[in-house]
Amino acid sequence: MRPAFLRMPATRPVTIYKGHKREWYTDEPADLTAEGIPADAFVIACTAAYRPRKGIEYLIEALEKLPADIPAHLMLVGDMSADKLTALIERSPARDRIHRIGYKNNAPAYSAASDVFCLPSTKREGLARAIIEAMIYGVPAVVTNSGGSPELVIDGKSGYVVPIKNAQALADAFEKLYRDPVLRQRMGAAATQRIATSFRNEDTIQQTIALYEELFAG
Repeated sequence: MRPAFLRMPATRPVTIYKGHKREWYTDEPADLTAEGIPADAFVIACTAAYRPRKGIEYLIEALEKLPADIPAHLMLVGDMSADKLTALIERSPARDRIHRIGYKNNAPAYSAASDVFCLPSTKREGLARAIIEAMIYGVPAVVTNSGGSPELVIDGKSGYVVPIKNAQALADAFEKLYRDPVLRQRMGAAATQRIATSFRNEDTIQQTIALYEELFAG
């Protein structure tokens, strides 16, 4: 049990999301062929710094589980240079379809050029900016039920929320999005709308002001 000074009534915490504006994101989609990704590939993007809790291993396993007729390629953006990950990729039967493109100053442009974004975290995930960036660009997200990710993605509407550590569930979500381009487009539009209406910068400002006014009044 937590010490008394660490206990907090359920009514005490206040959630104020960091707001965003669509006009902050003006990058044109990147040319993925320059990274060795075929022009006709179904691209699954993941932007993160590799840590065990990011669940990249399950994402690689999901790629391996996809049917052979799906031309899926996995694009890993960010610091993915860990020896453990290198060894895993080298052992993977899908290694030729895994692209570690490193850190990019314009990482959102790479998400924008993808067909689906995935963050398969297993624990302690916050409200990941990488998910928000992909959604703003109209890319549906497949995320795990970890931390703040389900607060961003409405399951079945703007993407899919799947259980943690479940490569098959990831693969199933990817296959649904590949098989149904209309669904993919509809979810991408819903993703953009989700950020534009529920994570507005103006709301962040007003909610923060209101909170301070309430605290000072007390």
